[in-house]
This record gives sequence, structure tokens and C-alpha cells, in this order.
Amino acid sequence: MSYHRSTKCRNLEANSGQAAGAGASRLFLHKAFVVAFPVCLFCLFESFGCSYAPQNGDAETSDAIDSLSVDSGLEHSSTRESGLNSASSRLSHHLGIIQPGTIHNPRFAIHNTTDTSRRLDKLGVSCSCTVPTIEWDSISPGGVEYVDVEYRASAQSGDYSKSVLVYFAGERDPLRLEVSAHVRAPLVCSHTVLEWNVLSPEESPSTRISIANYSDSDWSDLAVDSSEAWLSAIVEPVSPLEVSPEAPPRQSWLIDIIGDLKHVSAGSANAHIAISALPANAETYTLPVKVIVASPIVMSRRAIFFDDVTLGQSSQETVTLSLRDPRSHQDLRLVEYEHNLGDELDVTVNHLSTSSIAVELQFNAAELGVTRGRIMLTVPGLSVEPVMLPVIAIVHEPR
Repeated sequence: MSYHRSTKCRNLEANSGQAAGAGASRLFLHKAFVVAFPVCLFCLFESFGCSYAPQNGDAETSDAIDSLSVDSGLEHSSTRESGLNSASSRLSHHLGIIQPGTIHNPRFAIHNTTDTSRRLDKLGVSCSCTVPTIEWDSISPGGVEYVDVEYRASAQSGDYSKSVLVYFAGERDPLRLEVSAHVRAPLVCSHTVLEWNVLSPEESPSTRISIANYSDSDWSDLAVDSSEAWLSAIVEPVSPLEVSPEAPPRQSWLIDIIGDLKHVSAGSANAHIAISALPANAETYTLPVKVIVASPIVMSRRAIFFDDVTLGQSSQETVTLSLRDPRSHQDLRLVEYEHNLGDELDVTVNHLSTSSIAVELQFNAAELGVTRGRIMLTVPGLSVEPVMLPVIAIVHEPR
């Protein structure tokens, strides 16, 4: 038996051979491109003066602008990025812990490590508290120029970071000169005000605050005084790292502020805590305390309106009162009332439960015009002022 290879098969083999040859050629060109492209790219960067030669013994990274010079004795750090046109290029200077309102003058040194001159375009600042000063308009190749910054610390304690932006001609993104600091008053309190919103005088709200000593000397103790008998404090010295690990003070304390509101009427109450460092007159701090005690009684209405009453006829309205906390031991069935509308107003109290009542009011129209009065509701034994409901009636002639 003999076999014959068809012309079609031979043509397919020939085409396959040609395709294989073309594929090999493409593979060779691809490999050549992979090898040649980085070399060409390096030459291109060299032609534009983008040098990445290590400086100052740094074998891993360096920049066109990468140096920071500071006054002696100041804590500092520098952050190096890849080139003038990097959006993250920055130099940073950390002043550490400083007093509010003080003035500091860090100096930044800018090195031009390229082989072309860099011309200053403009300066920008993130805050008026940061004022830069320069005495140059360009940096020659291999040269260095300085930016002196006057930084005025905030009057308030806190952690701050401000920037000076240095724009160079032909560069979109600026070089960022950052000045940061922990601004601390001699006595720092974690709170500026205490606010308590409670649903019942039976609650005993409490808040823990911290006090830190950032002065130049140690304190023997803290004296804490409250302006009201229902406000008390418990003082405990703790490790400075527990209060502020990022900026440890000399000393620190935790103070638990506690409110005993059993004798505080519903509504708002104001007090304050006076904190003094010992020995006397070392440092003082006054902490305002604001308390809002919700009324234990919830009313369905805040006023009673009889707005369309015909002379000689009567009109009825109902208001429901209930205890905010049904679990309390108060009994609304003991409610007492009084009003100043005489025979024009009849009052009936319906006991829905020990914690809820319905007060039915009937107005008997005896005079034309507008009649105004009030009804006072009091629950014996409940530490809340009497509930006052305005009553307004509008009486018209028969139609």
C-alpha cells in the first residue's frame, strides 16, 4: 500500500515553515528591544541632566534636591525623593515640643545635583504663620542655596505641620519644605469642655480626662476643686507615655470627673473644675462642665390651643403625660394640678397606668376674643419643677 502527500498538505507545511521563520524573527527583534530600550532611556535621561549619582555616601538613593541644613541643636530629618519634578519631593524639619506663640527659624539647604541651572519661579505657603526668606533667584549646577523660614507657633496646643512650596521654572510640582512641631502649653488638658446629656437625674455621668506637664519643672501634685457640690474628681498619676506617647510630657495625671445629679433639676446646669499645679500658682486650668438633664416626664403637647370655640359652647383637648423611664418608682397617678382660668376650664385626669396619664381639658367659652391662661402639673416626690402648659382659646360669636 502506498501513500501520497497531497499538494494541500505540502502547501500547509511550507506556510508553517515560513510562519515559524517569521516568528523567530519577531522574537529576536523583541529581545533586542528589551535589551536596547533601557540603554536608550538611560542615555535620554543623561542628555536632560537627570543625574542619580549617590551623594554623601548614600549608595541607594539621591535626588536633584535632597539636602537639609538646620541650626545647631535642633531635631531634624530629611526626606529624599526622586527629582525636582516629583510631587512628593520634600524636605522636613521637626521642631519637637515647643511653647505656644514662640518663633523658630529653621534653615533648609537646597542642592542642585544636575548639570543645568535651576531658576526659581515662585514661593507659596500653607499658612501665614510660615514666612520664607531667600536671597537668590537660581541655583547653579552643583550649587547650594538656602531658604530661611520663620515659623510662629500657634497659640493653641496641638500637633501642627506647615509647608513652604518652592516652584522652579519648567517644573510642574514644587519642592515642599515642611515644618512640624508639637505645640504644648505648660499645662495641657485633654478636654476644653465637658458636656453631659442625661435622661434622668438618677444617672451618674463620668468622664476621664488627662493632664500633662510640659513646663520646665516637676510638680509635686495637682489640686482639683469643683464649683458645685454635685461635681467631684478623682486624681491618679500615670506614666507620661500613657497620656501622649508621640510627645511625652514631664509628668501626667488621669482625672475622673463624676456628676451626682440626684439633686439637679431637669434642664441645664453649668459648673466648672479648677485644676491647679502644686506648688501653688505654678499653672492653672479651668474646665467648664455643661449638663443637660432631660425631664423625667414626656408630654404629648407643649401648649393647649382652643382655636375655634363658639361663645356659650365648650371645646375639649387632651394631653398625655408619661414617665421617660417606666422602670422608675414614681407614680403619675399622684399628679396634682392648678390653673388660673376659673370656671372656664374643667380638668379631668384619667389614669392609664402608674407611668402614664391623660389630662382632659374642657374650655367653656364665656367671653368673646382671646383668652390666655396656664395649667400647672406637679408630681409629688419627682425631682422636677412643675410642668407648665400654656392655654390659649379663641372665642367667636355663633355663626
